[in-house]
Amino acid sequence: MKRGSIGFFAAISLQVLLLTSVIAFKQYTVWTGDTVILRVQPRDPRDLFRGDYVRLSFTISQLDLNELGGDDYFGYDDTA
Repeated sequence: MKRGSIGFFAAISLQVLLLTSVIAFKQYTVWTGDTVILRVQPRDPRDLFRGDYVRLSFTISQLDLNELGGDDYFGYDDTA
C-alpha cells in the first residue's frame, strides 16, 4: 500500500466516524428521552400562493394572560 492511500483511507474513516457519532448521539436522545404528548388543534388553511398546507396549533403555546401572575405594568427596557 502506498503512503498516500493510507492517508486517504484515514480521512475517509474519520469522516464516517464523525457522521456515525452524530447519528448515534441523536439516536441516544430518542432512546433515552421522555415522551411528551401534546394536544394539537389542527387548522387546514388554503393559500393561493402556497397551495394546501397544514398549520398546527398547540394548546401549550397559547397562554391565558388572566391566569398569569406578576405586575401589570412592564415598560420598555425593564429588566425585572
